[in-house]
Amino acid sequence: MKTRPRWFTVTFVLSFALVLSSASMNMTSAQADSKVTVAKNVSCKVKNKVATAKSIKYRCTLVSGKLKWRVYVAPKVTPAPEVAPVVEAALNPTFATPEKTSDGFIISISNFNPDFIYSVVSSIPAGLASIDTATGKITVTNVGPEVESTITVTTTRTGYASGTATSPSVLTNARTPSVPGHVIGALLWSDEFDSTSTSIDSKNWTARYCGESPTNGGSTCMNNEQQSYQPSAVTQSGTGDLLITANRAPSDISPPFPCLHAGGPCTFTSGRLDTQGKKSFKYGYIESRIKVPVGSGNWPAFWMLGDSITSIFWPSSGEIDIMEQWRNLPKRTSAATHYKNTSGGHQYEYGEITDGPDYAEDYHLYAVGWAPNQISFYVDGQLFFRESAAGSASCGGTPANPSRPDCTANSIAWPFNAPFFLILNNAISDQNTVYNPWDGWSTSTMAVDWVRVYQFDGHGEVIYR
Repeated sequence: MKTRPRWFTVTFVLSFALVLSSASMNMTSAQADSKVTVAKNVSCKVKNKVATAKSIKYRCTLVSGKLKWRVYVAPKVTPAPEVAPVVEAALNPTFATPEKTSDGFIISISNFNPDFIYSVVSSIPAGLASIDTATGKITVTNVGPEVESTITVTTTRTGYASGTATSPSVLTNARTPSVPGHVIGALLWSDEFDSTSTSIDSKNWTARYCGESPTNGGSTCMNNEQQSYQPSAVTQSGTGDLLITANRAPSDISPPFPCLHAGGPCTFTSGRLDTQGKKSFKYGYIESRIKVPVGSGNWPAFWMLGDSITSIFWPSSGEIDIMEQWRNLPKRTSAATHYKNTSGGHQYEYGEITDGPDYAEDYHLYAVGWAPNQISFYVDGQLFFRESAAGSASCGGTPANPSRPDCTANSIAWPFNAPFFLILNNAISDQNTVYNPWDGWSTSTMAVDWVRVYQFDGHGEVIYR
């Protein structure tokens, strides 16, 4: 057996160890031993071949033209950044015009998409809301009459941001008045004064200056009143009220402003508006919710004049005063009729409440129930004066109270079976008399929440001019 010289073996081993040691100067002795082990057990004949010894990886590397084992450090791989899933933009609901119901409203989602889930998250005030998932129609019930209501709806869908939107405010239907012994029917016409505009609806109303022509709202400023009517004194609040504002002027304002006060200077401005030539009414339950102005000297009224005033003039055309107050008597309110009597003169019949609340402290309901040959007057639903065409005996003009007997007219021709137009105003009493004297205020406002006309015992008509 041929043996290899011992010096050859020693030289080979030392040479191999030196090569490994010079290629990996920071290796520990354990790592060097591992390399030897790798070299003995796995041949380094394939470039880039990787082997492991004692949990350390080595790679067969070409060094100076020869393949040798070297500690293998894998290149550091920076992981690719996580890509967030694509989220589509939210679907925010939009709403169609609501349809009012007896106790709420129905409103549809204009951009309804059945692939989304819709939820009502709030209803103000709290009502019962349900969504038809096939059509996007939302029904809101149990809200109640004359309530401002909104709903908030959210949308969700996988892959989409959540959406949300609140519906426009909806004023639910007006309550139906209740009058003992009578039937209040359908709402025929109303002005809720709920526009965000500060201007009155010119399709319904005209604000007036002072003027004697019957076409000027039936003649205005005709009772030696001490105000000049200015259209600018009639505005809307933008939040649901009609406002008639009276102001004390520092000196006589006529001229240049028209004023028909004959007994001295015209030292106030105020407002008057009417439906003459635009809307007229024949019969019905006509009601307004009004907060009268504070301060003596004010003379607020809600009343009607016959359309025929432009042809047969007053008092033949008739006048119906639904509410009239002298504000020096804060707990008094009255209603009246004016017409031509059997002597051809002016007949005035009235009823009053003298022990009511201070009517300027809150809103109150003033109404007339008007049917053929009969007129009934109400405050806050309380009947306090009624007049009929039957007979010829005069009411006598004695103070009325809620239990006052019915009154029969003394009239050549009952003028109240014909169309009339509506008037709202705040006059200022003649300050040359002792009645209703001005008590020092500088500005005072009459607020009107709404005016409504219903059928009354099956009667009621709106004439659109």
